[in-house]
Amino acid sequence: MQKPTFHRMKGGSIKTRLIASYIVIALAGILAISFISYARTSSTMKSKVGSLTTAINDQIRLSINAHLSNIEDIVSLIYSDSQACTYDDTDASISDLEKISIKSDIENTLLTNSLMNNFGDYCIIYSNNASVGILASSTSELFGSDTLYENVSSHITRETTNDGWFTGTNDYYSRIFYVKRINDNAVLLAAIYSADLRALMETSDQMSDMTIRITDEENRIIYSTIDEETGGTALDDSISSKITDKSRSTFFTEGQLVTTNTCGDDWKIVSTVPTSSILSEVYELQTFTIILTLIGIILVIAGGIVFSNTITRPIRRIVSVMQKAANGDLTQTSDFKTFGELDVLSHTFNEMITQMRLLLAEAETVSEQVQSQVVDIGDIATQSRTISENITIAMEEVAKGAATQLDESHKTFHSLENLANNIGLTINNVTEVHANSRDTREIGSNSISQIQDLRTKTLAVNTSMNSINETFDVLVKEVENIESVIALIHSISEETSLLALNASIEAARAGEAGKGFAVVAGEVSNLATQTEKSTSNIYDVINKIREYVNNTMEILDSAKTIFAEQSTMVSDTADSFQQIVDSTDLISDKINQIGDLTSEMSSLKEESLTATQNILEITEHSSANTEEVLSVTLEQLDISRNLSQKAAELEEATSSLQQSLSKFKVSEEKEVLS
Repeated sequence: MQKPTFHRMKGGSIKTRLIASYIVIALAGILAISFISYARTSSTMKSKVGSLTTAINDQIRLSINAHLSNIEDIVSLIYSDSQACTYDDTDASISDLEKISIKSDIENTLLTNSLMNNFGDYCIIYSNNASVGILASSTSELFGSDTLYENVSSHITRETTNDGWFTGTNDYYSRIFYVKRINDNAVLLAAIYSADLRALMETSDQMSDMTIRITDEENRIIYSTIDEETGGTALDDSISSKITDKSRSTFFTEGQLVTTNTCGDDWKIVSTVPTSSILSEVYELQTFTIILTLIGIILVIAGGIVFSNTITRPIRRIVSVMQKAANGDLTQTSDFKTFGELDVLSHTFNEMITQMRLLLAEAETVSEQVQSQVVDIGDIATQSRTISENITIAMEEVAKGAATQLDESHKTFHSLENLANNIGLTINNVTEVHANSRDTREIGSNSISQIQDLRTKTLAVNTSMNSINETFDVLVKEVENIESVIALIHSISEETSLLALNASIEAARAGEAGKGFAVVAGEVSNLATQTEKSTSNIYDVINKIREYVNNTMEILDSAKTIFAEQSTMVSDTADSFQQIVDSTDLISDKINQIGDLTSEMSSLKEESLTATQNILEITEHSSANTEEVLSVTLEQLDISRNLSQKAAELEEATSSLQQSLSKFKVSEEKEVLS
């Protein structure tokens, strides 16, 4: 085939010049609009974000003030308890016991109030540095246990309310303290965790880049939403140098929008937002503007092409020639003179017509060859389709049989698997029963030995009871001996009384000479009287002893009977436990026989499961191979059908190509025939 030659463009490109002019004009307008839009949008965005951050700062200020006021209100509840407000731990007139009772009541009141908030400390501190309530050891170490009252009281800065907020003592910012005076010798200290302020500084997702800080009068950070900024860190100089005494201000510094506000106790709320975050949407708008600019340039180019086509009228003559060629007359040529792109187009058209003539001649030859081969391909495709259909039918029957076999194998395997599980449960139960029977036999054996010990101890008790009875018999005899002795003493005392009476009578007869003897007779009479009283008391005691001994004898007789019955019951119980042990031995032997049988069943179970698993794997493999062969056969059948269909389509296309080629006129005398 002859290679085409290209004609060099003459006079330059009109279309290029037109398009370049359109691009310059349109680009200048688009860039001007984009610059004005960007500047205006950037200014508006900064203003809107500034208003938004100011509103957020106001909301945070209100939240913090409300939170602090709530804590102050909770602390003020202490005034409802007159005892807590008036109690002075330094009062020496109050006893230690009363102090303990009063402090207990005050502590209950404080604990009740502390439940209203998550306090780190909540206690009353007295001028003697004693405290009642919740006081962390870290707080005591922070202010000093010996100077606790003095250091805490020094932070009462508001004279009207006798209270104050503070933090940062010894660079400790983890907690914020509130102190309020209760009376002349007591203050109440409450502490909240600085981390609890995070919940008050939550912002929307749109302001996720916003950083919020709370600073004291010296611009030292009390709390920050940035974890890396710990309490006590100094605020950046570029920000702190521009903070004024105004309650609220907004300014830009070093790529940040800063908003300040004042909350309770002259603390500052400082919010910062990176300018890049504020203008992110503006940057997106800038990107969108650039895209629109490129689209505008493309549209300008398209417009320039359309406009250039309208002003290049000579091209219509080439279009007329091309229309004739499109109708099948390939003898047409572009012989008129043109300029620029039109000149190139004219020569290119002539080259194209020449190439098309050669192409049609080659296409006619190829079409005739293809048509003769299409018939052979069609016959082969028909035979292949018939064979594939027969194979497919046979493979479908095989696949159905394999699927049925696989289902039955699965059912058999599941049945054996359930049987294996039941056998396993039976083995476990037999093992547990065997263990329980062993435990029962051990318990029975232990019980028999314990009952033997009980029987021995019961016999010992019976022996002791007999000894006690003998002892009490001896005691009764000794009591009787004592009674006989007391009777003798009583008779002696009566005779002594008579002798003393006679002596008194004789002394009275003797007169003055018998006075000394009368005194002796009186003393003997008194001694006889006391002896008689003592013998009476001894009689009473002996009677009581006799009564106690008789009662004890009755109790011992009853106990002896009970112990005899107990000894009989112990013997019967020992015989029963011996029968239990003998029965347990028989049960254990039977369980051992069952265990041996279940072990054999378990081994047979494992062999059955293994064989069934192998059969199932072989069946699954066979089924998978059958399905794979069936799939390949179906694909081959589809290929045969497609080949037959494509052969028919190719035959039709060849015929259509012959008809299409017959429409072209390649010379004055001859046309291409199908």
